[in-house]
Amino acid sequence: MITGLTLPFRFDSARLQADLSLVRAGEWQPHYNANDYGGEWRGVALRSIGGASSQLSDHSGSPFMAFSATDILQRCGYFREVLAHFPCPLKAVRLLSLAPGSFVREHCDPDLGYENGEMRIHVPIRTSADVEFYLAGERLALGEGNCYYLNVSLPHRIANRGSEARIHLIIDIVVDEWAHEIVKRGLPIERLPHRPLGFEYFRRRVLSDSTLADRLHSATDMKMLRQTAVATGSNLGFDFSVDEIGCGASSNEDGAFDRRGWFPVSARVRDEHPVAEWVYFGRQPFTEQFFDESARIALRNPFAQSFRFEAPLFAAEGFCEPRGFIFHMSRCGSTLVSRALAALPRTVAISEAPAIDAMVQTRRSDWIRNLILAFGPKRESGQERYFVKFDAWHIHYLSVIREAFPNTPWLFIYRDPLEVLVSQLRSPGMQALPGAMDPAILGMEFNDIVSLSREEWCARVLAGFLQSAVGRRNDRSGMFVDYRALPQAIWGSIAEHFQLESVEDEIQVMRETAQFHAKSPAQPFAADSAAKQLEASCTQRTLAEKLLYPLYRQLSC
Repeated sequence: MITGLTLPFRFDSARLQADLSLVRAGEWQPHYNANDYGGEWRGVALRSIGGASSQLSDHSGSPFMAFSATDILQRCGYFREVLAHFPCPLKAVRLLSLAPGSFVREHCDPDLGYENGEMRIHVPIRTSADVEFYLAGERLALGEGNCYYLNVSLPHRIANRGSEARIHLIIDIVVDEWAHEIVKRGLPIERLPHRPLGFEYFRRRVLSDSTLADRLHSATDMKMLRQTAVATGSNLGFDFSVDEIGCGASSNEDGAFDRRGWFPVSARVRDEHPVAEWVYFGRQPFTEQFFDESARIALRNPFAQSFRFEAPLFAAEGFCEPRGFIFHMSRCGSTLVSRALAALPRTVAISEAPAIDAMVQTRRSDWIRNLILAFGPKRESGQERYFVKFDAWHIHYLSVIREAFPNTPWLFIYRDPLEVLVSQLRSPGMQALPGAMDPAILGMEFNDIVSLSREEWCARVLAGFLQSAVGRRNDRSGMFVDYRALPQAIWGSIAEHFQLESVEDEIQVMRETAQFHAKSPAQPFAADSAAKQLEASCTQRTLAEKLLYPLYRQLSC
């Protein structure tokens, strides 16, 4: 992914500023996104939908044909000459002015990048060395009259510490063959050092010091967080204002931080390397049934919101390896098992984390290993028991997961397949909805989305899970657990398989957890196998007999 480029154009600064003077004071309008800035951020449109100069929205996603010149562009001859250098589809064109002492908080403009088919071009008209523009964590040197492509889909922020307004001509273009050629001719943008002792330096200090992170994490609202951060920073020799602390994800390209308390809530491949978004959980326990629910709770904290960041996924040294892996065919008691294990002291159970799924899809065992280790506690923490429950479709990827962790024991939980089929058709997960996810992930074909009924789709998906499990029956590290053996198997054969030497107090904790519904912990558990058997239709019974029961019997024998 391209972060930014200096494009092969140079415009006359004097003529740019001469046209700028033709814009009347009353024509400047406040920027529409008031939550993204502090101070004064104003603009005028040179091209907009409807041709109104007061229409500052970029109208992302709108066709370029809907944009037309405003009356201000008609009177500014040199601006028209500048635009003539771009013989490609033009969308919004604006002048944006950031007043002295004002700032734009860190944020992202989704899908506004070369790879997304749309580019945002900046031509600085008036700027100074006291203007700070940060893109993906790096401070850029943007000179008057030069022309730059900036990938604003990445985190970026601006602060004007000078005495004059900072004004850019901003041009949104559609990527075509001409744009491809111009990008090939682009050069790297000069980088500048970060402002000494500013907020960026303080943020890095916090990321490297779990004590500071804990202190800021205790703030209960955004106002308290900002005041605490400024006071803490001042005591440490940093100098920044409360307004510089925003709510957007930032970038931490060198990947250096104290990982205690930070967990990856998402992951992706960028420029052929894995990166993760890290959020501070602190000492928050993982008591929710799924990891993404824990992540939503964590992000209610103002520190977690403001200091989350994206960083490369490096090897996690010094972290515990998982004690065990839980695979399942869905709706078969796997959540009960993970919750019962998580109820034990000094134990963590990570359940179906989206970041793990993203790395599993890459089929890279080294990336999978680094990502999963990132969820584990430090070896010296004393919290050694750590389990991972995978998504149902991850049984298809067991070989590469075993390559990443060859010594980790695993189990596969399954259930009478007719009962699972009934449950998925009654309240479907993503895998049970044709087209809700890439069919290849489920071992299905694209044509299956339209050629199969929902009942047959779901039955074939479940059959695929069972088939992958049957293929691993001879793996000595694996164990196969029928739903009917739960919950007693948790503190019995499962505990033995995972080498848990549970004392009677811990067994009692697991027993108490098992008395409640795994996905609705406030409700007592009530067996539903008989009800699901009665609910099954003739079609569902036929599909189960044909596709599912032969595999189920192989696992059960």
